[in-house]
Amino acid sequence: MTHPPQSVRPPRAAWMSGIVLYLGLAGWAAALAGEAASRQTAAPTPNEPTVSEAEAALLAKAAEMAAQAPGQAAAFLRASGMEDSTAALPFAAAAYGLRAGDGEAAVGDLREALRRLPSFHRA
Repeated sequence: MTHPPQSVRPPRAAWMSGIVLYLGLAGWAAALAGEAASRQTAAPTPNEPTVSEAEAALLAKAAEMAAQAPGQAAAFLRASGMEDSTAALPFAAAAYGLRAGDGEAAVGDLREALRRLPSFHRA
C-alpha cells in the first residue's frame, strides 16, 4: 500500500531572508549604540568599523529616537553629515530604516556602509 507523499517543506521565501536581515541589523544597531563608548579607542579591525566619540554620541541619540520613531532615527543619521563617518553610521541608519519599513533607503545605506568598509561582514 502506498501512502500519499508527506508535505514538502516549501523553499524559503524571500521575505524570510528580509526578516533575518532586519533582526540582525536591528540587534547590531542597538548593540553598536551601547558599545560605542567602549570601542571608540579600539584599533580598527578588518571586519568591524571603529566608532569615534562624535559618532558614539550620534548613535546614542539615534538609539533614543528609534525607540519611538525608527524612521526619524534613520533620517537623523543620514542628515548628520555622515559622509565623513565610518561605516557604522550608514549601517545603523539601515537598521533603523528597515524597522521603519523603508527598505529602499536601507539598501542604499547598506551599500554605503560596504563602500566605506568592504570587509564589513555584518553589512
